[in-house]
Amino acid sequence: MNNKIINIVYKMLLNSLIILFFIVTISFTIRKNNNIICKRINIFIRDSADVKFVSASDILEILKNKNISIINQKLHSLPIYSIEQILKNIPSVKNAEVYTTIDSTLTIEITQRKPIVRIITDNFFSFYIDNEGYIFPISNNYTAHTLIASGYIRENIYSYNTNNVNEIDSITKIKKTRSHISEIYKIAKAIYNDSLMNPLISQIYYNTAMQIELTPIIGKFNFIIGDTTSLNEKLKKISIFYKEIYPRLDSTYRIEKVNLMFKNQIVCKKINTTL
Repeated sequence: MNNKIINIVYKMLLNSLIILFFIVTISFTIRKNNNIICKRINIFIRDSADVKFVSASDILEILKNKNISIINQKLHSLPIYSIEQILKNIPSVKNAEVYTTIDSTLTIEITQRKPIVRIITDNFFSFYIDNEGYIFPISNNYTAHTLIASGYIRENIYSYNTNNVNEIDSITKIKKTRSHISEIYKIAKAIYNDSLMNPLISQIYYNTAMQIELTPIIGKFNFIIGDTTSLNEKLKKISIFYKEIYPRLDSTYRIEKVNLMFKNQIVCKKINTTL
């Protein structure tokens, strides 16, 4: 009986000593970490080979202008959350992750927005829309190689009080009005996600009749789709045109327009002549 009590007491003391050891170790580690000075900043710009809206030097300049000191500051005192919010407020930045490591480093990881179309209105106001429908301004330092939308586009994006095309689409549906921005995004997204259309179509154009035309890189003509009704069908007709009609055309057939607005029809219009 006494041996059992002794064993129990022994185990309790042993467990207490182990717990005390961990507490002391953790306390020591925390005190040590609290004294770690930031000696370097690592900035990773994801997809920087494809998109170059921001650079590491841009990030450092922005933080400097916000009076945020990092080097030679204690790691635990760095305003991690504030830094993240500042970087997320950059229009071309989709996400920012900021964290510290015990090797005296502050790491910043930036994910940029990927534009799928650049819109140029009829008064030459220009902006991008990314693959998630977010509207953001053009950059003075970098021009993305992407689909262009131009022509008689007179929509004022500031009238919607939102940077999200999906919200604009909801607003215009309620008001029963036509939104060129929503139409352009729908077309651009369909082209972006189509392995054939993506490299083929270079421009979306609104003509004087407010009909939508698509400009290909192959051929000196435009495809008239009118609006976004039956959009996938119309894009399939473009594929059919290049597979079955275009190879049979000779140099005497100078096509001006290819009309895709009619159901189950592809109507080619020669220059000054209707076929």
